[in-house]
Amino acid sequence: MAVFSDCDSTGTNIKLSGHVTLVYGKLLDKNTYIGLGGNQGDMITLSPNYKYDGKPFYSYTEKGVKVYKKFRGFYKPKGYLIKEEDKLNANDEYATIKDANAKLKQKTQDTSKGESSR
Repeated sequence: MAVFSDCDSTGTNIKLSGHVTLVYGKLLDKNTYIGLGGNQGDMITLSPNYKYDGKPFYSYTEKGVKVYKKFRGFYKPKGYLIKEEDKLNANDEYATIKDANAKLKQKTQDTSKGESSR
């Protein structure tokens, strides 16, 4: 799991809210991880929108205020032992988010340009 905190644009004013995503894979061309979500438009979603370099990044605007996020780290449940099959390998690397969606073979939406409204 990857954990992100909401923050200001400088990343110094960390808020109590944030976001958690499951790491599904990695994009080759961007060296970016792909997050797996399930609460966007009632669909399973794959998103490369999250930056994992620790620098704040713009996430969305709420009530006219820009919300930024900052990567806090990768976490696992307490007591869970990481197995070899849990680790990312060459089978988890994709040229594009579209390729990752094709492998998932589920009804998904590409959120690389933000969530779409229905």
